[in-house]
Amino acid sequence: MPSNDSNTPKQDDKRVVEFKSEKKGGKEKAKKKGEVTFSKILTYIILGAVAIALIAGVVIPAVGPKSGSSSLKFGVYDGTPIEFAYGNYFYNLYQSYAQQSKGSSQNAAYQVWLNAYQGTVFHVAMEKMADKAGLRVTDKAVNNAIYESGIYHKDGVFDAATYEQASNESKKKIQKQIKENLPTQMIFNDISSLLTSPEELAFIDMMGEKARTFEYVVFNSSLYPDDLTRQYATANASLFTLIDLSSITVSELEEGEALRQEIASGTLSFEDAAKNNSIDAFRDEGGRSGTWYLWEVQETFTDSDEVNLLYSTKQGELSPLFASSLGYTFYRVEQSPFFPDLSDSDVLNDVKTYIGQKGEMVTSYLEERARQFVSAVEGGADFTSEARQSNLDLYSVEATPPNTGNSSFFIGFSNTDSGGYLNAIRDDEDAINKLYKGEINAVIEPFSSRGAYVVARATGEGGLAEEMRNYVMFLYPYIIQEGLQNDLLSSIFTNDKFEDNFLPTFFAQVMGSATN
Repeated sequence: MPSNDSNTPKQDDKRVVEFKSEKKGGKEKAKKKGEVTFSKILTYIILGAVAIALIAGVVIPAVGPKSGSSSLKFGVYDGTPIEFAYGNYFYNLYQSYAQQSKGSSQNAAYQVWLNAYQGTVFHVAMEKMADKAGLRVTDKAVNNAIYESGIYHKDGVFDAATYEQASNESKKKIQKQIKENLPTQMIFNDISSLLTSPEELAFIDMMGEKARTFEYVVFNSSLYPDDLTRQYATANASLFTLIDLSSITVSELEEGEALRQEIASGTLSFEDAAKNNSIDAFRDEGGRSGTWYLWEVQETFTDSDEVNLLYSTKQGELSPLFASSLGYTFYRVEQSPFFPDLSDSDVLNDVKTYIGQKGEMVTSYLEERARQFVSAVEGGADFTSEARQSNLDLYSVEATPPNTGNSSFFIGFSNTDSGGYLNAIRDDEDAINKLYKGEINAVIEPFSSRGAYVVARATGEGGLAEEMRNYVMFLYPYIIQEGLQNDLLSSIFTNDKFEDNFLPTFFAQVMGSATN
């Protein structure tokens, strides 16, 4: 949040020292862009700029492009390459994050690179916005920002001796990084700062008066009878056949073929090959991926029919390479395919989950059960007692105003529905209308949500609880700012002008060169 506190230095302090800028050669153009001056720069200016400038002796890991060029290109934003090269913004930001990171795993390395990459994309986008707006940072603005950063402070106040003792190189780095980030910070603050009018708050308060409380029961695939589940699994035995696997996934077919050949010849172990080359989630486990149903494995194949080739591979042998969502995958079969024990409750639940997603027979069964419940309640049965008698979980939802689309500017089911089934139909206008226009305590017709059938009723109406109302009124201005900030980020990272090649570049150039 912007602050009204002033940190402007006294005039005597300003006479002590001047943060000198480098002189630029050449004649000044007659026509200038509109200047931007700052009476003060807020204390929350990007502190990373100062941290970057102060880092000394941090060594970039020995990674780089396999082509031997001096930079790595991860993407493009509006014609500007997002490159990692010695001394540039991406490089410095990476150093800052690497210095702060305590992890040494591949996941930690990935996060450091991703944060630096996204920060660079954001910086480039904001620079372009500043240029388009004709903004220019003055030397005075830079001086004030350096002062307020606190980098030359001692005991909370500016110390001229500390400044004079700093090396010229350090001063130049700090000045450069501060100057780079000032336009970005100002544009970001202008976009994300907005005052909320009393009328807007009154509207939000009025919406809260339409809030209702609810309770509901869920009819999901777990209710499907065990005997019918076993019949389905037996009739579709291939789908539920298990296989125990290890896997290696790479981005290029040629790379996968070469690795497979090395493993088959005995010159490289499967585990080492996985740890050093695989790009899937089982890399750190040496490729050990565990036991899978055929239908689960099949979903990872680009050509689902090829799963039969995997299931025909003998125990201990390597499969061919298959096209997958991440690239190309080959497997080692740890145990030949086998049929599960259908007396095992976990197995039955797995089968029920599958047929709940795929089988119309389960859908019809659950809908019929839900309608029987509605008939019982409409015939005089108590909603809660009927739920208990039918061994159904009963979900209660506290007062929630209508919020079709689940706007973050209002309280919605995402805040109040612990079960998640009402939240899942927040975009279903017909279902929402039934929930909010039906009579209190009257059950509504069953509706589908998350692969299940739900029977619900409104149990009360009349506004938010006082504590929740006060919370909403307090929080709303902050939600507005967060929404604007998210809109800004979305406009950058979903922009057609943004070409994102981070993942393939990271795995092929960074991780690939780090393990070779």
